[in-house]
Amino acid sequence: MHDDVQPNYGVDSHADYTSDNNMIPYDQYVKDNAVPVVQSNVSAVPNDAYIMILKYMHEPPVQHVSVTTQNNVLDKSLTIKLKTYKEQVELYERWAGFELTEREQKIDEQLRIVITDRNIKEEI
Repeated sequence: MHDDVQPNYGVDSHADYTSDNNMIPYDQYVKDNAVPVVQSNVSAVPNDAYIMILKYMHEPPVQHVSVTTQNNVLDKSLTIKLKTYKEQVELYERWAGFELTEREQKIDEQLRIVITDRNIKEEI
């Protein structure tokens, strides 16, 4: 049933649309469909440069990450040293509150020399 041949009356149905009477010249078509255009002297180049600058400003610098990491490591080591020095000052203040015998003063002096030498070796 689908193999039926199409009737002849369908073949001529588009004759009205394709005849020369319905065709308009190209110039007339362009004139009828013209879209008004606003002339502008503004170049797109400054806008492109502005967009490039904005994109560059929003990109995080690669070196910033490594510098921040180095600063964090340095801050931690300095914090540890500061804590150590504060403990030493606290101990010194406690020792200063006591009156030491001659023997204790010699031991204290020797300990200070040992601590100072150790600190110098750690710095090197």
